[in-house]
Amino acid sequence: MQLLVLNLNNLKESSENIDGFDFEAEDGKKCVPYVIKWQMAKSRAGTAKTKLMSEVSGSTKKIVRQKGTGGARHGSKRAVQFVGGRTCFGPQPRNFEFSIPKKIVKKALSYVLRDKIRNGKVVLIEGMEDMELSTKKLDKKFKDKNIDRALVACEEDYRNFNLSLRNLYNYKNLLSNALNVYDLLDFNYLLLDRKSLNKLKEVL
Repeated sequence: MQLLVLNLNNLKESSENIDGFDFEAEDGKKCVPYVIKWQMAKSRAGTAKTKLMSEVSGSTKKIVRQKGTGGARHGSKRAVQFVGGRTCFGPQPRNFEFSIPKKIVKKALSYVLRDKIRNGKVVLIEGMEDMELSTKKLDKKFKDKNIDRALVACEEDYRNFNLSLRNLYNYKNLLSNALNVYDLLDFNYLLLDRKSLNKLKEVL
């Protein structure tokens, strides 16, 4: 399998062979929806809350006498049937997280990475250490190569490159060990430096 190599200084392209991996294998495909559901559940704040009877402001006085009115019996104006009263069976703060085996996460991540490489959506980038600080120029270089909405994984701290990249709204920079299934599917391209590629080969 050929991997595109792009030098960001002169925009020269080359290719690199990635051998020893079965890129046609479907192993892990069924794990992807499960892992996505797990990630989205972990990201939920779980802070939705409605007031209970004790938290609603208002008097506790019985609003009408028990008998003789010809109407229903009521004990408090804070009851659920009155305007301004409590909410019945409303949401309370909770944790939506659940646990899944690490092997399932690894299988799903491996499948998504192989699929990205198979479709030519993974690019090895070079020359970041010599770049000048310019968001406009970096954005133009990506547009010239038709790279849009990219996830960038770098192990080393390329200061000028990182500062130029952080103002681009459709790019996200993170470490290779923080790569996850949701972000890989959310972004069109995956850009890697040499060290990150070597780490990801362990996942493949």
